Amino acid sequence: MKKLTLILTFFSLTLTLNLSAQVDSFHYQIKDTLLTKDTKHTFNFTVRESIADAAALQYCIYYDPVNLAYDAIDSVFIPGMVANLDFEINPGGNQDKISSVFYNFPTPYTGHKLFNIRFKVLNNCRVRDVIRIMPIYRFNDNSSYFESVVILNSGESVPIATEYFPFKSSAVHAQPMVQSARTYPNPLTSVSQLQFTSSHGTNGRITIYDMAGRSVYSSDIKVTEGENKLPLQRSLFPVSGLYQVMITTDKALFASRLLVE
Repeated sequence: MKKLTLILTFFSLTLTLNLSAQVDSFHYQIKDTLLTKDTKHTFNFTVRESIADAAALQYCIYYDPVNLAYDAIDSVFIPGMVANLDFEINPGGNQDKISSVFYNFPTPYTGHKLFNIRFKVLNNCRVRDVIRIMPIYRFNDNSSYFESVVILNSGESVPIATEYFPFKSSAVHAQPMVQSARTYPNPLTSVSQLQFTSSHGTNGRITIYDMAGRSVYSSDIKVTEGENKLPLQRSLFPVSGLYQVMITTDKALFASRLLVE
């Protein structure tokens, strides 16, 4: 059984085979919801499983800097954990990461609330598309790799995963869910069209995400009532692969996946 090391090199990543732990991963939970441009949103991070046996935490949060700008650590719930000491904002100059290494659990922590982080919302977007825990990360091309883990008192390490709560609205008019859009031809070789139908005319925004959740293109658009068609040029996509194309308006989200050759 290979024992997880905290510092991982590019050519020798180790995997934790944690047979005695009660769980094979810890889940940092975030509520999935729609975010509105020019507002502030506080992300409440909780953990699904008990971390009463935790001795240390090490993890990195990725956020999309096209859609979010860091504002503040609102609250920290783990005793002994301090916002301005145990969180590193934009480590190594990375404007899309927040990291933390915490080795100072004074007593077993039996709660599930971890911390709250506030961001400025730069564009209409959805939580699950713009923020997550990075399973493996590094801060520059020459640095070592690290893994997001909970280290138990036994010395064993358990990976951290991201889990999104589905969102619900108690209002009379529920928040809009994602609606399907169509891209054709699919796969894209030179140009494709994104087609969707809107119930009203409004301003909107098109954002293209790669499968790692990174925004590779974003632009304001005009959405008309009825059928809309937007050309998607091959030059919008940096490399071949699978992408998610999303249109956000004040009342709807339209999404389609597109394979780019």
